[in-house]
Amino acid sequence: MGSCEIRLTPNTLGYPSPFSHGYRTWRFATLTRVAPSIVYRLYLGQRAISGCLVPLLHRNQLCNRVPMVVEFEPSQSNESTADGLYESNSMTMENEVLELVKRFRLVAIIRLDELGQAEKISRALLAGGIALQEYTLTNPAALQVIADLRARVREFQSGEAAIGLGSVRNMTEAIHAQRCGAQFVVTPTLQLDVVRACRAANVPVMPGAYTPTEIVTAWDSGASFVKVFPARSLGPSYIKDVLAPMPYLKLMPTGGIDVENMSTYFKHGAAAVGVGGNLIDAQAVAAGNWDQVSSVASRYAQAAKATDSK
Repeated sequence: MGSCEIRLTPNTLGYPSPFSHGYRTWRFATLTRVAPSIVYRLYLGQRAISGCLVPLLHRNQLCNRVPMVVEFEPSQSNESTADGLYESNSMTMENEVLELVKRFRLVAIIRLDELGQAEKISRALLAGGIALQEYTLTNPAALQVIADLRARVREFQSGEAAIGLGSVRNMTEAIHAQRCGAQFVVTPTLQLDVVRACRAANVPVMPGAYTPTEIVTAWDSGASFVKVFPARSLGPSYIKDVLAPMPYLKLMPTGGIDVENMSTYFKHGAAAVGVGGNLIDAQAVAAGNWDQVSSVASRYAQAAKATDSK
């Protein structure tokens, strides 16, 4: 372990930029190497900000976690910078999200080509009792949707519900997830750098995994829950078989889950489930039939709750 001073120019930094905060010197920063990038947490008093950068340093200048003094040179260019960094989730917020997953045990996966009615979708799901909502990056508009809904929907601010970003496949997308304010991150495959980056920023992460080796690797790397995907081809018994030698794992089967087979997955040890097309009726959304969206959501929410009470 050691200490050093790093001077970074705007071109050194990844997205988003810290310069809009107006601070030149940050002290007591912690850097965590997640090759080829660096996940950082910078402290100014009680304020903590996280993000990702690629410093112009030789790797042997860094330890895994080293106390640092970091000086940012003021930007000399006329290029616009980001409006601000996504502020690191506090441990309280992280715990709130994890408690929501444990309580509701159901994550709604919103994978739609058109998200113009996203606020009405989220409110309809909330009215039906769905507190955990995952907008997927298969539609890039999900980033702006999450930022907007966190600002407009009270439940996403109060801790009564949480909104996350799904289909996150790499570090760049993980940074975008933090930047837009996603309260949790879900990946389709196991990307260890994404898992570690989210953990460094106190963002709950649910990486996708398929084999027992992938599942335990995801858990050991810091996964909050492991998304077993695609569960459709595996079935509920697979969850039971994996948990037999590793009962401490928190598994979230996703893919092919419906209101009829959900109870079987829970019976075999699933900690939560992810449900997409069977829960979000694209035709009802297109028709603006929000009562129908809420009604289906209520059936799923009640099914998860009933299973939990057994």
